[in-house]
Amino acid sequence: VFNYTRKRPVDNEHSIWADYASREHFGVGVDSSMKFDKVGYRAVVYGSDGAKQVKDSNYQRRLASITLEFYPTESLTFETAASYYEHNTHGFAGLFALYVKDGMIRNDLKLPDPVDNKTPGLGQPYGGMNLKTTTASAKFKYAPSEDWYFEGGYQFQRADRHIHSVVNRIIDKNGNYDTYHSGGATAAYRFDLPSGYLKAVTDFDTWGLNHNFSVQANGYRYVQYRYSNLSTTTKAGSANINDPKIFPHPNSKKGSNLYKLSTTDMKNISVLDDITINDNFSLLLSLSNSWIKERTRPAITATQRQLKPIVTKYDESGLSYGASLVYKPVENVSTYITFADSLQQGGSGTNTDGTTSVLKPYRSKQYEIGAKARINEIDFSTAVFRIQRPIAYVGGNGRYDVQGEQVNTGFEFMSGGKITSNLSVLGGFTLINSKFKDPLLKGANGKVVNGVPKLNSNLLFDYVVPNTEKLAFSANFHYTSKMYIDDLNTQATPSFFVTDLGVRYVSRAMLGKQTTLRFNVNNVFNKKYWAGMYPASADGAGTSASVLGVANGLSLGESRMFMLSAEVKF
Repeated sequence: VFNYTRKRPVDNEHSIWADYASREHFGVGVDSSMKFDKVGYRAVVYGSDGAKQVKDSNYQRRLASITLEFYPTESLTFETAASYYEHNTHGFAGLFALYVKDGMIRNDLKLPDPVDNKTPGLGQPYGGMNLKTTTASAKFKYAPSEDWYFEGGYQFQRADRHIHSVVNRIIDKNGNYDTYHSGGATAAYRFDLPSGYLKAVTDFDTWGLNHNFSVQANGYRYVQYRYSNLSTTTKAGSANINDPKIFPHPNSKKGSNLYKLSTTDMKNISVLDDITINDNFSLLLSLSNSWIKERTRPAITATQRQLKPIVTKYDESGLSYGASLVYKPVENVSTYITFADSLQQGGSGTNTDGTTSVLKPYRSKQYEIGAKARINEIDFSTAVFRIQRPIAYVGGNGRYDVQGEQVNTGFEFMSGGKITSNLSVLGGFTLINSKFKDPLLKGANGKVVNGVPKLNSNLLFDYVVPNTEKLAFSANFHYTSKMYIDDLNTQATPSFFVTDLGVRYVSRAMLGKQTTLRFNVNNVFNKKYWAGMYPASADGAGTSASVLGVANGLSLGESRMFMLSAEVKF
């Protein structure tokens, strides 16, 4: 889940910037905004192109975004927005896949030591992805009085995902691999997502209690499209991770002729009551009911040539609810205890035979105890939590299905603010114990869920040189512990520690109102590491499942990268 806020119009603020990233990747952007009495706009345009780290690679982005706001009265606002975004990559290191058998990496295979991800040959010039996202939305905000507020909106988004991936299949314990190229994702290619909501919020008192009460109705329709003429996956060649090679483009066919694979409708009505009991206690209660309907047709396999009729996979509804009790012992300290039980849409994934499995909705439960405090100019938050939910991926039978439950218990701590007038800090860590519970594979019961590190931490310092207010330095430190890469925990990635350093210079005398120069070096010491692990159901390893069998995939971490940017506000 991504929670983000669009850039809104501000009064008479404009900027232009340029950036560079090693090897020879350049980008230029413009951000312009104005607000008038009855209307405001914000426009952002950005484009970048060129090789990034890997020789003969290409990293291309294109963004055009416009936001228009209208203010017919002081209490009513209309917001409209539209954007188009492209993200295209070629030539970057591919995914490394290892066969999984009976919940463990096959015993004749071994995860090799990580290497520098910018080495040519770890990926292929013709392997990468072309992603396009188009979004349009309209929303109103209406506050007729101090006690009432209304909000509603509609959004349409279309995402096209052409992933012509390169997967390097490890074939022994010495780091040798076979490289496969896919002409495109065998799973869905296009995703349409229209959605809308209406919300009413009011504030009132009853029996000495203050209520901030809201009612909301929302819903979406999630439509997936897939190729009826399937793409193919072809072997390109063989090499070793310490001696990678560029191979000629294999005869991999791109898919064509889109058809509607599935439609998911979700409707939800929810109520939320934030109750202030007194100066020390408050209670947050939520209740919602969801209606989820899935209609799909069996996916076309390589041996089929015609569409099958659409069928209803499920049509179900259910309640979700949550409660939080908040206690404030002093003004700048809050403690809380929370429980939530939620119904969510079931996942979908590609089986090893190329067909698609769609799962029914399932529930997750969360318990959390935490505290938040502000001391001087630093915010602190800490929490102990337990989250229990079904976990789904492609199992040993080659089917995407619920494999059991994932139980996460953990502790997290975060802080941010000013230590001194010149030194700021932002960081935290999460300790998490993620275990299988009652899995289909009995030997995995109580084992650590693959791909989940027990410790993840990040600490950023920002120091402004005294008496200048122009020159500043930053240092960012990131640590991730080992991750198991199979259900039985027979192999794991090593932990890694990465350091990023930066410097910036701000001047109000060079150009325009303000000029900012930034220079950053990420992964200063060029640490080689495995950054992420993907179960067999993920795109990449799962995409090539029909050729590779059930395989878990791993991606290499970013090697050292230099970044330079200049921004002028006027």
